[in-house]
Amino acid sequence: MTLTQAKGHFYKQYLKLFKAAGEWEFILVYPLVHLFSMGFLSAFVSGTDTARVALTYMFVGAFSWNFYVLAQKGITYGILHEIWSDSVKHLATAPAGIIDFIIGNGAYSLLSGLMAWLLMYLCAKIFFAFDIFTAGPVLALGLIGLWLYGMAEGLIVNAIMLLKGPEYMSITWIITGIVMVTSAVYYPLSILPEPIRTVASILPTTHAIESIRQAILGGNSVTPGINAVLLGIAYLLVASFVFSKALTRSKQNGTILRL
Repeated sequence: MTLTQAKGHFYKQYLKLFKAAGEWEFILVYPLVHLFSMGFLSAFVSGTDTARVALTYMFVGAFSWNFYVLAQKGITYGILHEIWSDSVKHLATAPAGIIDFIIGNGAYSLLSGLMAWLLMYLCAKIFFAFDIFTAGPVLALGLIGLWLYGMAEGLIVNAIMLLKGPEYMSITWIITGIVMVTSAVYYPLSILPEPIRTVASILPTTHAIESIRQAILGGNSVTPGINAVLLGIAYLLVASFVFSKALTRSKQNGTILRL
């Protein structure tokens, strides 16, 4: 592993920002769609403490979910762009290794996520008087948990595509919807049925979002924040191993040549 090789993965995705208009949708359009849809919805409830709680749930969900999606996108699109340009075989023969791939694309995902957050923060502050930074230092724990899990999920999706072929690329978008339902993004965890609540308890996204919410609302936020980071690290380590094995297997059975 070298810093230059990791920078190569980062720079490749960075250049796409200025060559593909669709790239900016994930940073400039989708985050604002979530922000304003939740903002206008919460505007229906006004003048009570319930309104403040509802606004916090909605906006924390919007902020957190966009950050997680961009973290996952940074990893999955590290291979998807190669598939679409018919150049995965070049990725397989490049001197950069698995760690370089994760660091380079992970750094890009963090950059794009923070850019989206800055835009959302300014709009939320100006139009809805909502300041996500009132969560304080715990906010960092939540973001790290979301980022780690987003990368881990992206690596698993990549592994599936390497082993099964390009027809499985739709998993990239399907899995985010499934995780959204089970992570209690816009509502309390207690609303979920017990079986789904059990699944939610092992997802870093659930703990990360809860930590940010509780930091703003005055509840216990440190414990779920730490849980989010620890679970995120565990998922990322497992996902890195799975991705490494899938890449090796795809080279051996020739699946990578079909991508």
